[in-house]
Amino acid sequence: MAFLRIDEFYPNYRKKLFGGDDIKGLAVYASGTDREIGIVLDALVDWDGRFQYLVIDTSSWGFAKKVLLPINSCLVDYEERRVYADGINKQKIQYLPDYYSTEQVDEDYEEQVRLIYEMQDANYLLAEQKQTISYHH
Repeated sequence: MAFLRIDEFYPNYRKKLFGGDDIKGLAVYASGTDREIGIVLDALVDWDGRFQYLVIDTSSWGFAKKVLLPINSCLVDYEERRVYADGINKQKIQYLPDYYSTEQVDEDYEEQVRLIYEMQDANYLLAEQKQTISYHH
């Protein structure tokens, strides 16, 4: 499914949706911790304007990559200017596919993102990748 950046769907989103505030620039923290994992760079909405993902710059955790954070795993605290991300850790960020704003998010990409967030343990992913690789030989 193709998504739009928030300002493509809602050109005046700050005023219309956030009362003049902006979701971009909010710090993102792993839920239940004081660990900042990144900054919100953008938000992606579907063709009906429903929020689907936040685009996160994870460089504050030592990763030079942008990743997608499903909106259903976020809690936004506007007073603290923070987004709390449920179920995320360094291992998951490491395995999440890089997000590039110049590329469309297709079903395969979304499936990769979904599988990473559903994982309970990143070691499981490593085992699955090894199996997949061995099947292709």
